[in-house]
Amino acid sequence: LWREEADNGEITIKKNTKIGFLSQDIFRESADRSVLEEMRATLPEITERINLLETIEQRLEAHDPESVHLIEQQAEIKERLVHANWFVLYDLQKTILQAFWFTPEHLTFKVSQLSWGEQTKVQIAKFLLQEVDLLILDEPTNHLDIEGIVFLEQFCAARGKTLICISHDKRFLNTVFDQVIEIADHELYRYKGNYDDYLDQKIALYEQQTKEFKTQQKYLEQQEAFINRFRYKASKATQVQSRIKQLDKIDKIEAPEDMHTARQITLKREQKRLPETILTLHEARVGYTQPLITLPKKLEVTKNMQVGIIGKNGVGKTTLISSILDQIPLLAWTCKIYPNLIIGSYAQIVESMNGSNTIMDELLGPWASMKEVLGILWSLSVSAEKAQQRIATLSWGEKAKVALTKMLLTKPDVIIMDEPTNHLDILSKESITMMLQQFTGVSLIISHDRDFLSQVSNILRVIQNNELTVYHDVEKGFEVMG
Repeated sequence: LWREEADNGEITIKKNTKIGFLSQDIFRESADRSVLEEMRATLPEITERINLLETIEQRLEAHDPESVHLIEQQAEIKERLVHANWFVLYDLQKTILQAFWFTPEHLTFKVSQLSWGEQTKVQIAKFLLQEVDLLILDEPTNHLDIEGIVFLEQFCAARGKTLICISHDKRFLNTVFDQVIEIADHELYRYKGNYDDYLDQKIALYEQQTKEFKTQQKYLEQQEAFINRFRYKASKATQVQSRIKQLDKIDKIEAPEDMHTARQITLKREQKRLPETILTLHEARVGYTQPLITLPKKLEVTKNMQVGIIGKNGVGKTTLISSILDQIPLLAWTCKIYPNLIIGSYAQIVESMNGSNTIMDELLGPWASMKEVLGILWSLSVSAEKAQQRIATLSWGEKAKVALTKMLLTKPDVIIMDEPTNHLDILSKESITMMLQQFTGVSLIISHDRDFLSQVSNILRVIQNNELTVYHDVEKGFEVMG
């Protein structure tokens, strides 16, 4: 687990503490194992005994001359497996994977063939069998669909043991955790309660510190005014010296750091009137050789819609968006988009960015001034200095911010986003949320972030069992998936 040494200080862990680490790159050394082999590696002693038992049975069937010894060994292994309940645990490994929606065919896939979300599910499945005392999770909800996130919440809540988690998913943090540790200004600050409680306490603490600072500053100003006024007056000399000594003893209260809050993104769109109907799909079927989704007979997107799209990984959400953008032909019938609309597609921009460009090279052009570019980047906490860095050297989160900026600079009438909040920090997500809440155009957003969708969507389209269902109550749509 310890990949880096601390620069100073000491990390102390209680002896015999078992630690599990749910990471985003945990399979780098076992990528060639099959899913089932990776699961079997969780309990190696059981797997070794079962494999030995199978080998003995094969040798007995082949009338091995050492059959007497083999039968004795077979009986000894079976007794051990039964006594320790290992037969049950061995069968449970496959049962758990099936509960995580892995089909018998999936069990033969190499781990490297799985999506990020599927790899996360394999890790969680392994932890169900491991008696770890401390489980550390690094962005566990990234790449998980809503069903997987709900399952993870239930798993974490039921563990009854210590969890440490890095996450930008506010609803997940609110549901599972009862303490928040914030890293700010190179310090750690602990707050009791979930994420919402942390925000309340942080605001209250900031207000208290600000009040105490202002009160002390007022007092200091009054004392210094007295000292300056009577410094050279003999009759006041004793009082002046007394107040100087008092000021020397006072512990000065530092001005509290400004609270880091989400910054408003100003999105300028030509204020042309949008048509009543933006998009119409007639009896459409979406997919490749076989349909992934059968849509309602007539599906419309009108000018007042902010549409959220959810569904399990692999059900066809991205394929639906690609069909709307005419990147993938519909299998049946038609899709009509009102002409002359500016459509901003986040996914297309992510794919088209040139890694050798600096951020400014990628964003500047006749479509945008330097002031506009730097304004949006600043709102997403990307500094002017960082803007000179090449895109290939950026983190996933930084690339996401560049792609979002480039899309917004097109001043779209319709915004289409596929998982825009993956890899974004909470403040950047809040900036995007505020922008979409004030956006006067139409949005279609695929996301598994329930908190984000609930704030930016007024209608939810759920893809389940190869069909698309419309929910005007967004929370009701989440309940169906959970």
